[in-house]
Amino acid sequence: MAEEPVAEEIRPRGILKDNWVEEKAVAALNIDDKKKSVRLNGHEGLITINRGCKMETLSLFGASYIPLKGPDVRVKGGAGVRKELLERHLSQMMREKILAEMKPVEPEPKPDYRSTHQCHFCAPGFVPSRPKASTDHDYRNEEAITFWSDNFQKIQRVSPIKNPTAPFKKSSLFSTRIQDRLDEEEL
Repeated sequence: MAEEPVAEEIRPRGILKDNWVEEKAVAALNIDDKKKSVRLNGHEGLITINRGCKMETLSLFGASYIPLKGPDVRVKGGAGVRKELLERHLSQMMREKILAEMKPVEPEPKPDYRSTHQCHFCAPGFVPSRPKASTDHDYRNEEAITFWSDNFQKIQRVSPIKNPTAPFKKSSLFSTRIQDRLDEEEL
């Protein structure tokens, strides 16, 4: 008896950790085939022995599906064919009337696909320019004008303000004892 070649337990670098069972099952098939053709076409003979067969295009659901049929008898009993045709004609007329009322008189305007930037910021004829300053200000040296700087006299429970042009600068009056205040006159 001729001995069959024994498949070696060699894992190539591309095998995932948990795929060793599948790799072991097809190890005997990898001996004859080239690795490249196996990667492209897969292993032949795993699903079926017949190599020339094609996959079926019909699924189990498609084979067992039966389309629904309407009843072969009249649904409305006692009514004649003439009454049924009259009802169908009236419903068709009402449908057309309602659709005519809903249909706009004017054709729909073409949609505007411009972005917000194009509509509002790219106006034709606009020339960007900076406004001229009414007075010269130096933001490094001047105090900012805010609601609190305008109304600092009305704020309650604030330590006395020495400089009215800069009311919120650092002041040590709150923590200095009254006897140690040298810059003030006698209280």
